[in-house]
Amino acid sequence: SQWGRPAARTAESVAAVKAIFSAWEGLAPLNFRGDFFTHTLMPPNFNPGPNAFGPPPVLMGALGPVMTRKAAEVADGLLVMPFNSTRHFVERTVPAMAEGLHRSGRSRAQFQVVAQAMVAVGRTEEALAKAVDRVAGLIAFYGSTPAYTAVLDVEGWGHLQPDLNALSKRGGYAEMRALITDAMVGTYGVLGTPEECAEQIHQRYGDWASDVCCYFPGYRPDDNDLADLVSALHATS
Repeated sequence: SQWGRPAARTAESVAAVKAIFSAWEGLAPLNFRGDFFTHTLMPPNFNPGPNAFGPPPVLMGALGPVMTRKAAEVADGLLVMPFNSTRHFVERTVPAMAEGLHRSGRSRAQFQVVAQAMVAVGRTEEALAKAVDRVAGLIAFYGSTPAYTAVLDVEGWGHLQPDLNALSKRGGYAEMRALITDAMVGTYGVLGTPEECAEQIHQRYGDWASDVCCYFPGYRPDDNDLADLVSALHATS
């Protein structure tokens, strides 16, 4: 089948999953018929029965305005793309979320926002340098994706996208990493001590996020640093 209408298709998949959950809860027979998906069969051996905690929430990941708006319209929450900046989140993501919530007739309190952050954390120069290098490599990877160009554009680095894309196609990952400056790491990721990282996450997402997912790409933080980061995040909430 041909791929098309990604936002509408994803929204319908959310509705389909919720219909299946309702059938498991015994609220209604499964009879979901949409433009893209049909689910009408639920034999007993595929039905786990009601969940003691109720149906789990269905969250959508999104970056662009159309998918973000649709997530806020039909899903129970949004997984914020880790390749983000404060400016992109405030100027692009938040307005799209607000519009989707308005369409659904819900308030912010009825919608879960999970902020995903690329974190370079360390208390020593050596640990922090390694973490920054790994985060920079992930930024280069994300930046090579044409669909993510808007995240670079909003900060004035959109001119790097074609070079990153071309290098990725020939395996030039070291060259891609070299294009990512410390300023870009600080803009798209968070870096520093556990306390500094927690404060940066709070400044970027604190007004909206109910939960935080910290992403440590390609490295393992020191256990004490990780524990301190968790404590610092709780202290800022």
